[in-house]
Amino acid sequence: MAASEMDRVETDHVSFSVFSQSLRALSYDAAAACHEMGNYNSAGEIWYELTSSFPYVSDSPTIGLSAEQRIALAALVSKLRELPEEAMAPKGIMPTSHTACLIAMNHPAWIPLREQAAKLVEMLEPAIKRSQEFLNSL
Repeated sequence: MAASEMDRVETDHVSFSVFSQSLRALSYDAAAACHEMGNYNSAGEIWYELTSSFPYVSDSPTIGLSAEQRIALAALVSKLRELPEEAMAPKGIMPTSHTACLIAMNHPAWIPLREQAAKLVEMLEPAIKRSQEFLNSL
């Protein structure tokens, strides 16, 4: 495999790892999600990682997601993009502490997304495992 191909493969796996960590964090309850994301703008970090990385991860031949997996992820990303502002940054609160992150992540709009994310983590587990095995081999 040429060096540029290897760089692309490694980049795809790293991107998918960050993506899947954010997806897993979203599947947790609010307190655990905040902790997992470092208690600093957890809602914004989860939203950003999943919405911005989705096209790259979805289309990656390295990751090789099935059509069903891509469609399910697209549905989640679509719903993330519809989140109300209060679910991301509650008025008057800087999301830079555990308490502030909890306020954002406890917004009711996150509840169905958590459930959807949990199902997606399960659906993607084989791909997550393959990717992690690759990264562990480096």
